[in-house]
Amino acid sequence: MVLKQRARREEDKQQRREAITKAARALLERSPRLDTTIAEVAERAGVAKGTVFLYFATREALELAVLEGELEAWFDAVDAELDQSGKWTVQRVTSTLVSTVLLRKLMIRLLGRLHSTLEHNADDAVIAAFEKRLAARTIATGARLEALLPFVAKGGGVKALFYMRSLLTGLWAMAEAAPAVQRALAEPDMAPMRVEFEREFEHSLSALLKGLAAE
Repeated sequence: MVLKQRARREEDKQQRREAITKAARALLERSPRLDTTIAEVAERAGVAKGTVFLYFATREALELAVLEGELEAWFDAVDAELDQSGKWTVQRVTSTLVSTVLLRKLMIRLLGRLHSTLEHNADDAVIAAFEKRLAARTIATGARLEALLPFVAKGGGVKALFYMRSLLTGLWAMAEAAPAVQRALAEPDMAPMRVEFEREFEHSLSALLKGLAAE
C-alpha cells in the first residue's frame, strides 16, 4: 500500500525518513552491484516515488544516509568493545577492529563508493553534515585507540582509522573483483595474486598498528 498523504508533524517526517532509509538498506544489502532504484525503495517503504525525493534529493544522498547508519552502528559496536577492561595489545585491538568490521559488509561496500560517487552527487549541506558527524565519531574512537595503545601519539588514532579505511576498501575491491578477473585468478599460477579479504585485512591492519609502534 502506498502512503500518499504527506507527513506534517516533525515526528511523522522523521518516521517516514527512517522507513525510507530502512527500506533502502534492506534492498542494498541484497543487491550485489548496489543498483537499487528509487522506485524499488518507494515500493518497499510503502510511499510514492515522489515522496522519497522529498527526503533525499538523489539516490546517492539516500545511500549516504544508509552508509551513515552503518557507520554509526559500527562506531557504537567498536567503542563498546574498546571500553572493555583488561590488557590491550596490538593483536587485541586488531582483532576487535576486524571482527566488528566483518559484521558490516554493506558498510564496506558503500565506503567503496563514498569518494568516487556518493560525495559527488549529494547536496553540499548533506555532505557537510555527514562529514562533521563522521569526524566527531572518528576523533572519539581515535582517542580510545590512543588511550589503549600508548605508543600511538595524539592524533595518531584518527590517522590509524583513516589508514584502516583505505585498507578496508582497497582490499575489498580486490577480493570482490569482476567475474572476468576472478576467472583469470583461478588459474594455478595466479595464486599469489588472489586476495582472501579477511586474512589480508587482519594481517595488513596488524602491520599498520605495529608500524605505528615502531615509529
